[in-house]
Amino acid sequence: MPFLEGLGHSVMAIDLPGRNGKGRPGWRLTLQDYIDDLSGTVDREQGKVILVGHSLGGMSISGVAEKLPHKVARLVYVTAWVPMDGKNLVQLGRENEASGLHRGTGSSLLRGVITAHMTAFREVCSANIGSERN
Repeated sequence: MPFLEGLGHSVMAIDLPGRNGKGRPGWRLTLQDYIDDLSGTVDREQGKVILVGHSLGGMSISGVAEKLPHKVARLVYVTAWVPMDGKNLVQLGRENEASGLHRGTGSSLLRGVITAHMTAFREVCSANIGSERN
């Protein structure tokens, strides 16, 4: 944020529902909850905005751009999930087994969390650096 502000940009970091005590627990939230919450913030801004999404935030900013195309100037994905029509995050993860990322992460639907197993995650990332991209 300080870097972008230093370049003269107005920057806002938004906590999505379930983060830092905002809203209900994460395991009861849906992607639509994230999209609706973020859309409310975007809609209150003057003019068009640039949305930056990291991780699951990629799915969220894409949904906002579909919902409010007149308010979104650009989308930026930073190591983020990029949605494909008709596919959810679980489907995308299963289809991306060749990357090996599934070995470095785990999930608990009951707790509503996704965890990174750092040793395995580092190994997968190191193996994928410079590999062919689809």
